Amino acid sequence: MAKYTTEIKIYNPEENKNIFKIGDRYCIPLYQRAYAWKEKQIKQLIEDINDYPGHENYYIGSLVVYKRADDYEVIDGQQRLTTLFLLFNYLGFDVEEKCLQFDCRGKSNKTLQCITKGTFTNMNDEDIESSLSMGMKIIEDAFGVNDDGQKIDKEKFKKNLQRVVLYRIEVPEGTDLNHYFEIMNTRGEQLEQHDVLKAMFMKDIVSPSGREMFAKIWSACSDMDGYVQMNITDTKLRQELFSEKWNVFKPITFIYNGNEKNSDLNGKVAYDINDKLNAILHNSSVEVVNTIDKEERKRFESIIDFPHFLLHVLRVFKNVNKIDDLNVDKLLDDKSLIEEYKLLFKSGKVKFPKLQNDFINCLLKCRILFDKYIIKREFAIQDKEGEWSLKQINKSENDSPYYTQTDGLADNVLMLEAAMRVSYTSPKVMHWITQLLIWLYKNEHQIDRFENEVENYIRESIKNNFFNKVNYNCMGIDTPHIVLNYLDYLLWKGNKDKYKDFVFEYRNTIEHWYPQHPSADTFEKWKQEEVDHFGNLCLLQRGYNSKFSNLEPHSKKSTFSGMIARGSLKLRLMAELTTEGIQWKDKYESLGEKMLQNLRKAIEIDDLKKSNN
Repeated sequence: MAKYTTEIKIYNPEENKNIFKIGDRYCIPLYQRAYAWKEKQIKQLIEDINDYPGHENYYIGSLVVYKRADDYEVIDGQQRLTTLFLLFNYLGFDVEEKCLQFDCRGKSNKTLQCITKGTFTNMNDEDIESSLSMGMKIIEDAFGVNDDGQKIDKEKFKKNLQRVVLYRIEVPEGTDLNHYFEIMNTRGEQLEQHDVLKAMFMKDIVSPSGREMFAKIWSACSDMDGYVQMNITDTKLRQELFSEKWNVFKPITFIYNGNEKNSDLNGKVAYDINDKLNAILHNSSVEVVNTIDKEERKRFESIIDFPHFLLHVLRVFKNVNKIDDLNVDKLLDDKSLIEEYKLLFKSGKVKFPKLQNDFINCLLKCRILFDKYIIKREFAIQDKEGEWSLKQINKSENDSPYYTQTDGLADNVLMLEAAMRVSYTSPKVMHWITQLLIWLYKNEHQIDRFENEVENYIRESIKNNFFNKVNYNCMGIDTPHIVLNYLDYLLWKGNKDKYKDFVFEYRNTIEHWYPQHPSADTFEKWKQEEVDHFGNLCLLQRGYNSKFSNLEPHSKKSTFSGMIARGSLKLRLMAELTTEGIQWKDKYESLGEKMLQNLRKAIEIDDLKKSNN
C-alpha cells in the first residue's frame, strides 16, 4: 500500500541538518489524538538512543505520511515525531519554524512556536498545551542525574543521534486516511522475546509431561499481576506446587529426556514422576476448577513486566549456581533478553536436563518471593489510584484466597521499597530487586534481617552517588531522587503519628523552594550555589502549575497549600519554616545542614571529610 520509503538520518552534523531542518513540514491531522506520551515512553526513547552500543545505523521505527501540497500529513508515528521535536529543541538544535504543526489546535501550535523560539518559559499557563510542557520537563529531567546516579553525556548522545534512522513511508494518493489510520492502530501483536526464550528452553525436553509442566509453570509466572498461585487454575497442580495452604514452595524434579528414567539430576536419584504428572495433568477424574474470580486475580499490579523479571531471575540463577563466567550487562535491558540467556546456554555450567529443571524451579521460587516480599500496587473497589501493598496470599477453608501483611515485615519495609520504586523509575536500573531476590533466595528463613538488607541498598547507593561528590550539598536538580526520598523516609520513621498520611508518590521533579528565575524579576535572584543548596530543594509531582517554579516562597505556601499538605515531607518542613517577617534566606542553609546530618547519621558517615575519602 505504501508509495515509497525514504530513509532519513535524523541528524547530520556535517551538513548542519536534522529532520526538522531539511525543508520538510509535518502536520498532525485532527483525527489523531493530541500529544500523549508520558514519562515511560519519552525516557525509553532517550535511553534507547543513549544506550545504543553499535556503530551501524539504529532504526527507531517508521513514520507513515500522506504527501499534501505543502506538507506531510502524519498518519502513524506522530508521538515519536513530536518527542523528537521536543528533544531537538532541548538539545539546542536549529529547527525551522512551523516544521511541525497541529491541524486546528491553536494552543498546541503556539506552544510549539514558543519552544522553537526559546520563549517557552515566559508563556502564561493558560496559553500552554500542558502535554507538550510536560514532555519538555520530562526530557529536562532525563538529562539530569538518572535513577542510577549517572548523568547522560549530551555530546555522546548527539554522536549517537548521527546513527539514528527513521523510515518515512508515503501512502498513495487517494488513500482513505481515516481507514488507514484505523488499520495502523489495530495491528496484531508480534511474538514476544520471552515466547522465543520459552521455546529455546523447551526444545530439548522430550517427555510430554515434562514439556507440559514446564509450559504451565512458565505461563503462570508470565502473568505478573496478582499472585502466581492464582495463575495455576488446576487445583491439584496448585496443591502439588504450593502445598495444601498455598504458602510453601516444593521444588520438584520433573524433566527427563525419556531415556533416562530415574536419572540423577540433583545429586540424588530423581523419582519417576511420569505417572504422577500424567495423573495431575491428564486424568479425567482430577477436578480442574478455577475458583478464583478474574477481578480478584487482577486486584494487584506488578511494578515490572515479565521480560524484566526474567532478567532478574537470570542474575539470581547465575549467583545461586556460581556461574562466574556469565557476563551479563549491568543494565536490565529487555532488548537484550535473548542474547543474555544465550550466554547461559553457551556457558555449559548447567546442562540439560538439569538446566531446564533447575531453571524452572528457580523461576517459580523467584516469583513466589517476588509476590511475597516485593511491593505491588493494590486496587480496592473503586480505587483508581491504588496503594502500595506488601502482602502474602493465604487459603481460606472454602479454598478462596485472602491476603495479610507478609509475616515478619513491618511497615518500614513497605516504605523503604516504595521509596526505591519512585526513585528508580526505569526498569533498566531496578538492581535493588535483583539484590533482594538473591538475599531472599538464600536467607528467607532469617526474614527478621530483611529490613536491614533493604535499607543497606539505599545507604550504599547514597554513599556512592551522593556523599562521594565534592559539591553534594549544592547539586540542585542533579541531586539523586533516592536521597530526598530516603530523607522523607527518615522523617516519617521519626514521627509516624504526625506523618501517618504520608505516602511515597511519583514526585519526579526536583524543585527549588526559592526559585531559580524569580517571577518577572520582581524579587532578588540568588547565586546559583545558594539556590541549588540542599536546604532549598524538594521533590514535586510533575504537572503542577508551572508558575510554582517562579513564585516566592511565601506565595508558594499560600497558593499551593493543598498540594503542600499532601507533598513530600521536606517540602512540608520548608513550608512550615516559611513564616511572615522572616526571610527564607535566613532559614534554608541551616535546614539543609540539619537534613544532611540526618542522612549522615542514618548512613553512618562520621564526618564530611571521611565521606569524601
